[in-house]
Amino acid sequence: NEDVPLSEIAEALLTGDGSTYLNGAANYYRALRDPSIRAETTAQVFLGIRLRCAKCHNHPFEHWSQDDYYRFAGLFDAIDYQMVGKQESDKFDKHLFNGEQVVYFKNAGDFKDPRTNQPPQAGLLEIGAPALPVEQGKPRFEALAKWITDPAQPRFAQVQSNRIWYHLMGAGIVDPVDDFRATNPPSNPQLMEALAGEFITQGYRVKPLVRAILLSHTYQTSSIPNANNQTDALNFSHALVRRRTAEQLLDGLHGILDKPTQFRDLPVGQRAGQRAGVPRLSRNKSALTADDQFLICFGKPRRLISSETERRQTTSLGQVFTLTSSPGVQELLTAHDNRLTTILRDFPENAGLIDELCWLVLSRPPTSLERDTLLQEFDPGKDRRQTAEDIAWSLLNTKEFLLRP
Repeated sequence: NEDVPLSEIAEALLTGDGSTYLNGAANYYRALRDPSIRAETTAQVFLGIRLRCAKCHNHPFEHWSQDDYYRFAGLFDAIDYQMVGKQESDKFDKHLFNGEQVVYFKNAGDFKDPRTNQPPQAGLLEIGAPALPVEQGKPRFEALAKWITDPAQPRFAQVQSNRIWYHLMGAGIVDPVDDFRATNPPSNPQLMEALAGEFITQGYRVKPLVRAILLSHTYQTSSIPNANNQTDALNFSHALVRRRTAEQLLDGLHGILDKPTQFRDLPVGQRAGQRAGVPRLSRNKSALTADDQFLICFGKPRRLISSETERRQTTSLGQVFTLTSSPGVQELLTAHDNRLTTILRDFPENAGLIDELCWLVLSRPPTSLERDTLLQEFDPGKDRRQTAEDIAWSLLNTKEFLLRP
């Protein structure tokens, strides 16, 4: 909301220590409990480098060697945790930690290169990079954050601007967005360079870059292809039609019907877009709310790995049944205190009611044909409330609502 530069957010995460309750950024290292995992995640999230292959052998598709891997992993040694109070965790799921912890940086650790059984000489992820010339402890991570976000090292700007492009356009200039390598080049190198340059010029702020993309001819192209570009999925010659994300759909349903979301262990009314990840799906589905189950069904990830590929955007028969006949959607439609009650009161004329529902769901008025067709649904012998629910249900199941053109 405040348009804090992504460089500042990255620096906060990479240097985050102290209480995980008082300093939210400290949870970055709380979730990454091993030097190797910290190194792999940091390289992938901030630099778009999938480094894992180099852990066991020199990278087959990149120039990273095992020496590079262990030198970089050596940076993330000497991080430890102090448990505050009684800790309860699921021993089968290492990603769940309940309760407060304190993250702190030490001056020495015990991480070793398995090839030599000796501590590696810590260094930046550069070809032939020397050991990081800073002292141990927090200054090391401050130097790391400064190097990653340095405008002279444009990879950070390229990766983050590419992520923004991906979320707006449906595909990245480099795709997958966290797999920058020589054998996966950008589809348009000049565009990639221009976006990163604009991002740096604007101080790594997201809003100016989003504004520039939204005002571009490329973003505003039609989703209807022509004879020349109907098979193109690489050059952004027309808008790519894709299903809305799980969060967008669920927040849309609740927003249209004016009913708060309900998630397990979270305050009532928290938006799906604010939920970090979904709980684990177990046999006891009653332990999850209908909204939790909706997000799981539509592919919101648990966020157990650092890759964007964890999210599932494929369609399934279960999604169809969820939208058309699930108890959760039915309860939203039939709730006595939802927005339909207000609309029925404020729009005594059926044509006005139809117009209001179309604006709410489709962000446009109905066509003449749509209005005439829907007016025929109002039968004097049928409850008007039931008809309004049927029309709302129909609109919420249209491709126009479910897909992003």
